[in-house]
Amino acid sequence: MIARALIVVVWCLVSGAAPAAAESLAALLPSELAPTVVQQCSRAVPRISGTWQPSENQIRQLEADFHLLDAHKDDACCNPGASLKNPLRYYRQYVGVIRGGRRLIYINAFREPAPPDWRTAPVVVCDGGDGYWGVLYDPALRTFSQLAFNGIG
Repeated sequence: MIARALIVVVWCLVSGAAPAAAESLAALLPSELAPTVVQQCSRAVPRISGTWQPSENQIRQLEADFHLLDAHKDDACCNPGASLKNPLRYYRQYVGVIRGGRRLIYINAFREPAPPDWRTAPVVVCDGGDGYWGVLYDPALRTFSQLAFNGIG
């Protein structure tokens, strides 16, 4: 068993391939794309006054804090009854937005199939229910707010 795993790792290194499980499901988009990302057609989105570019460290902290989303069930973060399980299993686009003078990160999340250009182009999907959602993250306070799911059409 160990030999088989070693062969797979060596093949991946030689061929330049990465195992599918190791592929990141997250992309930090350039700040100029933020206005398009927050123009979703079937869920509530935040009004923004500007954009900024989050750092990789801020994104790592955001991902480490995702477990807090389930802890926020039925409070100011989310709509009553809104709950999100396993957010790291969704494809996620991150953009820096300014709202009320605060630098926040908007997360645009969706299930498969992901479009081929999802790492570089905003994904906007109408309907789809809880397979598509967005939420704001405040890196200074390490809190989430305004979790919203797409409508069902």
